[in-house]
Amino acid sequence: TSASVKLHPRWDLSTGKLAGICLQSGREHERNSCLQPESLPPGSLWMVDLGYFSLKDYSDLGAHGKHWLSRVNSQCHLYDRDDKLWDLVDFLEEHCDSELDVHVLLGAKERLPCRLLAVRVPKEVAAVRRAKLKAEAQRKGRKVSKRALKLAGWTVLCTGASSELLSLREAFVLMRARWQIELLFKLWKDQC
Repeated sequence: TSASVKLHPRWDLSTGKLAGICLQSGREHERNSCLQPESLPPGSLWMVDLGYFSLKDYSDLGAHGKHWLSRVNSQCHLYDRDDKLWDLVDFLEEHCDSELDVHVLLGAKERLPCRLLAVRVPKEVAAVRRAKLKAEAQRKGRKVSKRALKLAGWTVLCTGASSELLSLREAFVLMRARWQIELLFKLWKDQC
């Protein structure tokens, strides 16, 4: 019943400038924002959070010479090169001791070819993540799944960019840089 608005900034990390801001109804999904990846020039890298996760959008970007980098939706179907369906946690436990950079297919229908990038986080980081998951679940009167607690032990990304264009290490550096948008939101909330 209360009014709400979503603010979508586009930040060009190569120049450090805000390249666009648009307002949207707070009840609409993020993927309906006016800042769409189609307006990016060829060769661009579209980095977004999970609210914008869309295999169709990622496929369209690749078809137009653009790249993307995102965290992985943990519910997304994951197929290996042999077309075997995996649960993400099982795949990570089987294939990722510390780091992973492997070609996979994402999506039950889409079967989007991409790279799955994963890094096992230090035990202390995983413990902090698990504590946050438990606190949030308790606040909402729910339980945290064992799967979510296991997944907290990794940071997992996916990208359509080749390893020649974007190494595993570079991908994780860029995702940390994306955190600057979160800090911008915090500043706006504190000051406005």
